[in-house]
Amino acid sequence: MDLASLLDPLGPVRRDAITALTIVTSSGSEALTAMQQLHLLPGLRELELRREMSVRYLNITNWSLLKHQMQAGLAKLESLREVKVFTPEASSALTPAEEQRLEKLRGIDALLERSVSSMDGAGMGTD
Repeated sequence: MDLASLLDPLGPVRRDAITALTIVTSSGSEALTAMQQLHLLPGLRELELRREMSVRYLNITNWSLLKHQMQAGLAKLESLREVKVFTPEASSALTPAEEQRLEKLRGIDALLERSVSSMDGAGMGTD
């Protein structure tokens, strides 16, 4: 997603007025690219990150490698107050290995969701 080209036609007043945004992504690198452009929205208070695929089809390693970069980028957004991350449910029961992957992914999600609390003096975690 190229957020810059989407926002290019909007003036600064309209960009300031955008307080909530949903990013739909298929990979950690795609999510990071979108997050790196969020500084273009100085009034952004709520961010929702929605993965397109269930844990069964996600590259968890990609998300794991980029989680601290994502967290640091989110923590820099002064107006951001809430981050929510969603992953679709699998269509059938998960295997034990997929359950382990889901737990790892939930830890990454929690890290991202807590990233905005660092501005309130809580500090960034080191998960």
